[in-house]
Amino acid sequence: MTAVIDRLNAALADRYQILQPLGQGGMATVYLAQDLRHDRRVALKVLRPELAAVIGADRFLNEIKVTANLQHPNILALYDSGEADTFLYYVMPFVQGESLRDRLNRETQLPIEDSIRITQSVAAALDYAHRHDVIHRDIKPANILLHDGQPMVADFGIALAVTQAGGERLTETGLSVGTPHYMSPEQAMGDRELDGRSDQYSLACVMYEMLAGEPPHTGPNSQAVVAKILTENPKPITEARRSTPPAVAAALEIALEKLPADRFHTTDAFAAALTGPVTGTYRPRVAPGAPRPLWFVILGIAAAALAFVIGRATAPSHDPTDAGLARFSIRTTEGTIPGAQWAPWVAISRDGARIAYRVNRRGEAAILVRPLEALSTTAIPGLQDAMAPTFSPDGQWLAFARAFDIFRIPVAGGAAERLASGAPDITWNHDGSILVGDGSGQIVSNTQGVRRIPAGGGDPEPLTQLDPSGGEYGHSFPQLLPGGEQLLVTVSEAVYFGARTIAVIDLSTGERTKLVTGTRARYAATGHLVWAEPTGRLLASAFDPKRLELTGPTITLAEEVSGATADGVAQFEVTDGGALIYVPAQPRQLVVVDRAGRTVTVFDPPGVYHSPRYSPDGRQIAVDISEPSGRDIWVINAADGSKLKVTFSGNTNDPVWAPDGRSVTYGSAVLSPGSRRGVYRVALDGATEPESLFVGADGDRTPGAWFPDGRSAITIAAKPTGWQLETLEPGPERTPVAMPNTRPEHAWPALSPDGRWLAYQSNETGRPEVYVRPVSGSGGRAVVSRDGGTSPVWHPSGRELFYRHPTGTSEVLVAARIDTGPPVRVVSRTELFATDDIEAASPHTNYDVHPNGEHFVMVRIQAGSEIIYIQNWTKVFEQP
Repeated sequence: MTAVIDRLNAALADRYQILQPLGQGGMATVYLAQDLRHDRRVALKVLRPELAAVIGADRFLNEIKVTANLQHPNILALYDSGEADTFLYYVMPFVQGESLRDRLNRETQLPIEDSIRITQSVAAALDYAHRHDVIHRDIKPANILLHDGQPMVADFGIALAVTQAGGERLTETGLSVGTPHYMSPEQAMGDRELDGRSDQYSLACVMYEMLAGEPPHTGPNSQAVVAKILTENPKPITEARRSTPPAVAAALEIALEKLPADRFHTTDAFAAALTGPVTGTYRPRVAPGAPRPLWFVILGIAAAALAFVIGRATAPSHDPTDAGLARFSIRTTEGTIPGAQWAPWVAISRDGARIAYRVNRRGEAAILVRPLEALSTTAIPGLQDAMAPTFSPDGQWLAFARAFDIFRIPVAGGAAERLASGAPDITWNHDGSILVGDGSGQIVSNTQGVRRIPAGGGDPEPLTQLDPSGGEYGHSFPQLLPGGEQLLVTVSEAVYFGARTIAVIDLSTGERTKLVTGTRARYAATGHLVWAEPTGRLLASAFDPKRLELTGPTITLAEEVSGATADGVAQFEVTDGGALIYVPAQPRQLVVVDRAGRTVTVFDPPGVYHSPRYSPDGRQIAVDISEPSGRDIWVINAADGSKLKVTFSGNTNDPVWAPDGRSVTYGSAVLSPGSRRGVYRVALDGATEPESLFVGADGDRTPGAWFPDGRSAITIAAKPTGWQLETLEPGPERTPVAMPNTRPEHAWPALSPDGRWLAYQSNETGRPEVYVRPVSGSGGRAVVSRDGGTSPVWHPSGRELFYRHPTGTSEVLVAARIDTGPPVRVVSRTELFATDDIEAASPHTNYDVHPNGEHFVMVRIQAGSEIIYIQNWTKVFEQP
C-alpha cells in the first residue's frame, strides 16, 4: 500500500497529495487526498489495476464525462478524473460523516421517519439522473453518504462508465457491477436494457433494510441471493416491522415487483407514494418461498451467475422533456436564516445551479454561496452586513445592499463595487441593469417608487412614482415583464406594512393593473406568477403577461413561507427554467431564561413574537405579535401567560414601556396615504385613543427608550444616510433632535436606569461593537465588547451591561461589569449562556432583562434552518 501511495503522489504531484487510504471496494480503492489547486480535502478513487487494464484510459474517461454533468444536492459531485502512471482515478468531495452502511451496522434498524426521509432524498437524486439518461446500477447503503444528516449518492454513473467502457471484457477481471442483495431481477438476469426502474428496485431494497434490519433477500452466498431475487417474493415489510405505515408498505410492494412494468413508472412516483395514497391495481403475489417451475429456477441461476460476472447493460433512450417534480431540503447548518422583516435573504441563479443566502452565525451575518453540485458553501468575504443578495444574469456576480447603498461583487471573490444608494430591495434584470424598490416605503421620499441602476453603475433613473391620492405607500420587489415595458410590483397601500396588492405598472402610461392580494410576487418565464399571501401561503397560477391576467387555477406550493406575514418579506425566488426555492417559516417561542440559560417559562402558543419588554415592575411583558390579520402590540401577564391586545390597526411594532408602567410607546404608520412611520403611545387602561408623539416626513421612526423622568425619549430614525438616534420631547412642537456625537451607524440604544449613560451598537470599526458614553455626548466613551458585540441591555442596577458576543463556534450572552467613573471603564466580562437559538432584531434589541436582574425574556427560534428547492415545480399543475 505504501508503494502505491508513493507512486500516486509522484504521478499526481502537481494536483493532489495522498494523505491516507480510506477503504477499498469492489472496483476501486479510496484515498483521502489534498486538492493542491483548491486547498480542499477530496476523496480520490483509484480503479483496481486489473479493471483499469481491461477498460483502457480513453474509453473510461470518455464515459465518465456523463457523471460530471450531474448537478443535484443529493448527488456527490465528480470533481475530476484522469490517468496517472498506470492508474485510472476519479475525484469526488470528501464527506465528513458516515455512510448509510455504517449507520445500519451500528443501529440495524432506523426510525421510520428517517427511513422515509433518506429514501425520498435518494429518490430525488435518482429521478434527476434518470431524466438525464443516467442509471446508477449500484444503489446500496455503502453508496449513500450522510453529510450532516443529508443523504448524498456516491459513485453516480461510475458503474455506467465501467460497464460501457469495459463491456464483456469485465469477465476477465472476475469483477461485477452491482451488489447481489440490491440487484433488480433484470440486472441479475443480465438484461441489456436497464432503465430507472432497476434503480427504483435497488432503492426499495435499501429502504426495506432500513426498516427490517436486513435486505429483502439474503443467503449464504451471492448465487443463493440471486436465485431468491429471481424466484421468491420478499416477506411483507409489516411482518418484520409492524409499525410500518400502510402507504410505505404498499409503495415497497410495488417497487419490489419482479417485472419492471409492474413497478412505479418513475422513482419520483415511488417517493411520493411513501407519504401519500397509492393508486393502482394490486395483483395477488406468489407467497414467499412458493415453488417455481424447475426450468425457471435453472434458467434464473444460470443467467444470474453470468450477469454477476459480466454486469453488461446499456442505457436506454429517455425523453428529456419527461421531467418530474422533485422537492428536497438544503440544510443551512452554517447558521440560521434571519427573520424576514427587512429584505430577501435567499437568491438563486437564473440557471438554477447556484443559491446564495444570508445566515446569522457566530454573532454576525454572512452571505454564503452554494453550487448545487457541491457539498459545502463559500462565504463571500466582506459581506458580514450585507442584505438582499441577487445574482447577475450570468450567475457570476452578486448585487447586495449594505445599509442604504447598493453594491456588486464577483461570486468568485474580489472587491465590492458601490453602484448607488437605495433600499435593500433589488432585482438584477436580464439586460444587466438593476431595479431598486423603495423597501415598502422605508426610505427616500413619499412619492418616489422604483428606480433603475444602469448596467455597470451610474445615477439611478426613476421608473415609477407613487400615487398618494390612490392610496399608494410604496412600490416594492420590482421585476420587468417580457418586453421591458411592464413592471411587476408590490403596492403597499397607505400603511407601512399590512394591505398589499400585486400589480403591474405600464411604464409608458403609468396605468396600474391589480392582479392579486399578496406580499411579494415573481414572474417565471414558464408563464406563471408566484406570490405569497399574508397568511403565509406560497401560491402560483398560469399568467399571461400580454393580457395581464391569471389564466389558470391557483395552486399552493407551500403552506407557510418565512416572512410572508403582514410584516415581512416573503423568502422565495424562482428561475426562468422551472426551479424555485423558499424558506419555511421558523417557529418562534417566547421564553424566560435564567442567567445560566435554563428555561424558566415558555409562553404558548408559538407565534411570530418580536421585541419583548418587561414592564418596570416585571409583572407584564409587552411584545408585538404578527398574525395573518396584521401586527399589533400585546401585553402578557408574566405569571399566568394571559394576553391583552392593546393596538388594533395591524401595523404596530417595537413596544417600549413608559417609566410609570401605565402606557406603551410603539412605532406605526398612520392610516393616511403617503404617510411616514411615526411614534405613538397608548394607555393600557383603554380610556383614551392612541396618541401620536411624532410623525415626520424625513424618515420612519421607532421608539428606543424613555428617560427616567418620562419627559423625553430616544427614537431611532431611518434616513437615507442610515440610522440616526434622536431625542424627542412630547409637546406642541414635538420635533426630534439628533443626539450629540452620534453617527449614522449608531443604533440599538439602551439607557442606564439613571438616564445618564447611553449604550449602543456601532460598526464604525468594520465590525459591530458595543459602546457606552454619557448621554450628553461629552466626556469620552468606552468600548464594552471585545472582538464583537451586539444588542446591549442594562442591568437594573446600572452597574452591569448585557450584550451578545460571537465566539469561535457560537454566540453567547455576556455580562460586563461597568464602572462609570469617570472615566467609564469595563471592570470584567462574564459569559453567561449560548444565544445561537435566540433571534436578533434591527435596529434594536430583541430581548430584555427582568427588574430582578436574574431573568431574561427572549424570542427563541428553531436551531438551524433549511431552504426547500423545488425542481420542475410547474409539474404540480399536471397532478390530479
